[in-house]
Amino acid sequence: ITVLTAIALICSCFMFNASAASSATIALSSKSPKVNDSVTVTVTVKSDSPMYSTEFNVNYNQNILKFQSGDNANGGAGVVKVASGVSGATSQSYSLKFTAISAGSSAISVSGGAYTENSDDNISASTSVSVTDTSKSGNANLSSLRVGAGTLSPSFSPDVTEYTVNVKSTDTQCLVYAVA
Repeated sequence: ITVLTAIALICSCFMFNASAASSATIALSSKSPKVNDSVTVTVTVKSDSPMYSTEFNVNYNQNILKFQSGDNANGGAGVVKVASGVSGATSQSYSLKFTAISAGSSAISVSGGAYTENSDDNISASTSVSVTDTSKSGNANLSSLRVGAGTLSPSFSPDVTEYTVNVKSTDTQCLVYAVA
């Protein structure tokens, strides 16, 4: 019993610091915005222990999205840097405003750190947004089609995609007139 008591007393004299785990999540105001729509990207950093600061980068496709503004954020051209003191909170959110400028898909990723009294934790998260352009109808049909020489077969129809043109053997050219 004396030996066990001595071991227990020795062990109680040592403090073991467990590393706090930190993480990041990304929320989007819309995963499928249209060109010219605003998109809010909210990054939330959480930690098991109080944080005193966060610092991370948000990467995105600058051909699809344009950075407008954000909490403790600056940058553009595909990277926005966010740096902030946190004052002991275990969760902190940051809102970043973007404008969808072109149709396509953009990955959005976060990488950086959350800093607590006992540890410096790496954080990361990713998601994607798919922008559509409603000014383009998606209808690629022709409204008319005619030829300068010969005969179009079959007769023009917006739903037909293949035609044959018969021309005289003396014709050296045949102009095609198509209207979208």
